[in-house]
Amino acid sequence: MSKDDRRRDEGGELAAAALSLEQELRRFEELAAGVGRAPLNSQKGIEQAARATSDAAASQSRFAQHLKALVDAVNAARDRQAAAAATINARVGEIDARAAKFMELRERFAQLGTQAAEVNVIMQRAAAVKREPGDGSDRTELRASIAQALEGLGAVVEGAQQLVHDAREAEAQDLSREAEALRQQVLSARNKLGLLQKHLENEGPPPN
Repeated sequence: MSKDDRRRDEGGELAAAALSLEQELRRFEELAAGVGRAPLNSQKGIEQAARATSDAAASQSRFAQHLKALVDAVNAARDRQAAAAATINARVGEIDARAAKFMELRERFAQLGTQAAEVNVIMQRAAAVKREPGDGSDRTELRASIAQALEGLGAVVEGAQQLVHDAREAEAQDLSREAEALRQQVLSARNKLGLLQKHLENEGPPPN
C-alpha cells in the first residue's frame, strides 16, 4: 500500500469513527427515550422496559468503544499533522538558504550586466574614433580606449565563467545558462576587439 493510500485510509477511519459514534449515540438516545416512556403497570411492560434497559447498557458499551476509536483516530490525525509540520520546519532553513543563494547569484549576474554596459560605452567611444580618424592623438586615444575595453571585457568574461560554475554548483540551471550566454557574447566581442588592437599595434589599417 502506498503512502497516499495509507493516508486516505487513515482519513476514512477518522470520518468513519465519528460517524459510528454519532449513530450509536442516536441509538442510545432512542433507547433511553423508550425506557422513559415504557409503561410499568403490567408484567409485559416491565419486561419490555427491562429489555430496553439491557439494550441501552449494551449500546452504552458500544458507545464507549466508538468513542475510544474516535480518540485513537484523532490522535493518529494529530500525529500525521505533527509529522507533516516537522517536514516543513526541517525544510524552512534549507529553503531560506537556497533563496539567499539564488538572490546572491542573481545580484552577481546583474553586476556583470552593469559592467558589460559600462565597457560598451568605452567601445562606442573607440568606434567613433575609428570611424573618424584624426591625428596621432586620436590614434593614441583609440588604443587607450581599446586597452581599457579589453580589460573590462576580460573581467566580465572571468566573472561570468565563475558565475556559471557557482550557478551549476547551486543547481541554478536557468541562471547558469544565462551566465554562459553572457560569457559567450562578451568573449566574442573581446576577440574582435583584440584583432583591432593587433592591427593598430602593427600600424596596419583597421579591419572593416
